[in-house]
Amino acid sequence: MIRFVPVILSLALSASVSLAQDSAAVRGAALLAPFKQDNASPAWVAPILEGYLADREDRRPRVASLADDRIGYVEPILLQPLCLGCHGAALAPEVEARIDALYPDDQATGFEVGELRGVFWVEFPAHP
Repeated sequence: MIRFVPVILSLALSASVSLAQDSAAVRGAALLAPFKQDNASPAWVAPILEGYLADREDRRPRVASLADDRIGYVEPILLQPLCLGCHGAALAPEVEARIDALYPDDQATGFEVGELRGVFWVEFPAHP
């Protein structure tokens, strides 16, 4: 599992948001507990993330109309059992050491299955 630590986010983003293959699309993740402090998302994502936090029952994807004739899409990241190896409360010592080495400011542990981890987002032209 240790060798997968650096690629988990990039794999998750590419699998979850296939629209980002478009060269005019921009994508990312807004995380509740970031593993890197420079992980900023566009301002339009914040109120949607706050909505997910306010209503724990509603986990439907969201679509937003944006400026400059663009569309935004947001999908919640819900922690799955496989995620516990790196994001759960009890990490194997070698995994914890690798995460500490790669992401010294990491805050992305201590989660439980089903918990909201953040959102994946993508924005793209409304009329390609």
